[in-house]
Amino acid sequence: RLLAQKEESQTRLVVMSATLQANLFASYFAQILNSSALKGADASPMLPSTVFVGARRFAVEEIFLDDVVQRFGGRLQRCARDIAWLQHSFEPKPGAQNRGQLLRVDPRHCEKFHTIAIELIQAMARPGGTVLVFLPGIAEISGLWEEARWLERDSRFRLLPLHSMIPREEQEMVFQTPDHWQTHVVLATDIAESSLTLPHVAAVLDFGLHRRVDHADKRGLSCLATKWISRASAQQRSGRTGRTEEGMCVRLYTRQFHDSIMPSHDLPESTTMALDKLYLQSKNLAENLQSSLGSRAPADAQAVLMELLQPPSLDSIVKAREVLSSLGVICSPSESASITPLGRLCLQLPVDLRAARMVWLGCHWGVAADAVVLASALSTAEPFQSPSPLFIKEEPVFLDRLRLSTRSRQHFDAGQLSEPLMLRRLFLEWLQDFDRVDVGRSSSKEELFRRRQAHVEGFARDHALARGRMGHFVCQVLDLALRALRCTVANSRIMKQLLSLISALGYSVDDRADLSTLSGNPRFDVNSAFERDDQYLRSLLASAFCQHLLVGTCGSVAPKKSHGKARERRQRLLDAIRASKIPVSHAAVFPV
Repeated sequence: RLLAQKEESQTRLVVMSATLQANLFASYFAQILNSSALKGADASPMLPSTVFVGARRFAVEEIFLDDVVQRFGGRLQRCARDIAWLQHSFEPKPGAQNRGQLLRVDPRHCEKFHTIAIELIQAMARPGGTVLVFLPGIAEISGLWEEARWLERDSRFRLLPLHSMIPREEQEMVFQTPDHWQTHVVLATDIAESSLTLPHVAAVLDFGLHRRVDHADKRGLSCLATKWISRASAQQRSGRTGRTEEGMCVRLYTRQFHDSIMPSHDLPESTTMALDKLYLQSKNLAENLQSSLGSRAPADAQAVLMELLQPPSLDSIVKAREVLSSLGVICSPSESASITPLGRLCLQLPVDLRAARMVWLGCHWGVAADAVVLASALSTAEPFQSPSPLFIKEEPVFLDRLRLSTRSRQHFDAGQLSEPLMLRRLFLEWLQDFDRVDVGRSSSKEELFRRRQAHVEGFARDHALARGRMGHFVCQVLDLALRALRCTVANSRIMKQLLSLISALGYSVDDRADLSTLSGNPRFDVNSAFERDDQYLRSLLASAFCQHLLVGTCGSVAPKKSHGKARERRQRLLDAIRASKIPVSHAAVFPV
């Protein structure tokens, strides 16, 4: 909008997506182009142009649950009668008052379709091809795999689960071309909907479900919920076939449910997820635009959010302000509140707000390097991998690998019974081993990266870790340490800790605060950069993730008035903090 307001602006904006709501975007940008501030009153209306590119190379036959019996007939041995019964589960429930009740998912929905799904897989199978089955999560993938594993007995079928929890080496099997006499059956989540392309997909079996983060504003909690997909996603799933030959898509829901009940498109994340980080970014953007553009720019964060294509509700914005204020990221829950130093740090770190607060507290507590490693551990997938019976068919081999994985976890936990501290210990052992074998001293960044990756691979193999996840963990630590370093005071103890951590990873920091290769061969001293008292780190974790532990105020906000015994307890507490010569705003109180 601001670009369009410039005189003689030649900016062209191209928006592309396989499931784009073209009319929605065209209407949004038409309002911008035709606003009175941009064109005269007598000018003809301007409309953004829309372009549709491409079509399927081969035809795809779409079959809904209502048509399955007619289409496959005698090839369905046991489930023909069950299908008529299951169709009733898609009819409107008596007493359903709104669309939300109609879209409610039975927790055992996928389990009820196991028999039908297995018979359909056999009916759709083509030797040398792949049947792609869309399921919502790992539990449903495991359940269907257990029921269908007998298909592999005569080698005509090969079952291949695809999920982020499955080791990468095993996931890569899905990209192998099937033998001419065998059918691959890939059990996948919506990761196979658009993120990757599988070879020779002859048929798609769609359960019509996926997992999405669902945020409840009243409780302030987010959780993964199983939901029905949109019609746009259903179309995208059918597009996985029909690329190299004619294809088939069988939908395990009725045509009427698809046409009348399923939403046309998925809701944007701004309306379904917590707005904490987005609100903070909007507030920072509003401040920057105000300083450069003045009155033409949005006045505050709420005004920025209201400019979105599908803006969030005002209740969500109010809730985001309250959460940010309670975390100390903004100085009060009002729209005019300023961003605190903690908030400025949160804007620089690509992690959750509470993980960023842990880095901030770690700097104040003198354990910046520990805080960076802990925040990285909590912001990446766990590097430990457990063997999967979906791939390891021999029981002795499976049990041996399970014992190795369990011993590795026990070794790094060291009796602490704390997952964050276990992952910190894992990283420190890797770091000391990396420094000890001297693979971190290289003449170029490319060589250093290759040697570090080789070391990660060997370490992961020795300790039953996922190589990719361990490598991501290390990269996250390096990135977070560098970003935190840029926010520290020069020559401070915190800067020295972070520089020591970065140096141990094989890098130095130049005058522009960018990474460069390390000159010389300094040795890493773990005790100079990291805390040895695990209880101290437990306190850090507790204070970062429990917003009721911090005592004090942010900015110039007056403390809430209290009366009677509560006021007396508060005063005694403040007196004790002052007697300890600790700044009130930096104090943390722990219940005993």
